[in-house]
Amino acid sequence: MIHNFDLLQTRSNIPITQVQIVPNFLHPHEISFVLEMANSLRVEQGKILGRNTNPALVLRQSDIKWLEWNESNWWLFTKFVDKIEQLNKAIWTFDLFGVNEYFQYTEYHGMASNRGHYDWHIDISHDGLTSNRKISFECILDDDHDGGEFSMLLGPTENKFKLNKGDVVFYPSYLLNKVYPVTRGTRRSLVGWISGPSFK
Repeated sequence: MIHNFDLLQTRSNIPITQVQIVPNFLHPHEISFVLEMANSLRVEQGKILGRNTNPALVLRQSDIKWLEWNESNWWLFTKFVDKIEQLNKAIWTFDLFGVNEYFQYTEYHGMASNRGHYDWHIDISHDGLTSNRKISFECILDDDHDGGEFSMLLGPTENKFKLNKGDVVFYPSYLLNKVYPVTRGTRRSLVGWISGPSFK
């Protein structure tokens, strides 16, 4: 039971809605490495954990591939983890475990009959590894597409970003986010999560 009725004198909580965009985080040669690596991986359709109450509503339309860490791409995982550790120390100060999931390479196709998109969602689920997510990121790997804006809902305010090739957005995994439909070309991105113990 909590029996503390003292008024708080100052606000000392973490900035729970803080979002960080880092331009040109991945350089062209690094992006080329990711794209080449993704070419050899097995593709599957992106899914949503949980139950969709309206089966006629397509909440997510994308192709994904899983990038397992190995000796050739260890630098990629290290680069993202080092940056997240830096941001977490300066902003969120979450307790973190580290990388517990492979990075996800995602393609949203701008076909007229089926616009690639990902409707409003949070990155945390109710059980399994995904329930441990605390910090998420998305890095854009190409500019040759229209639409596909990344958006976050912070209270009643929607914040819509047009990320360029190499740009990455870092954010707490509990924030509502969305990828708008791609209207032309293919939007390619790299997504990942850092996990941690339960929020306290």
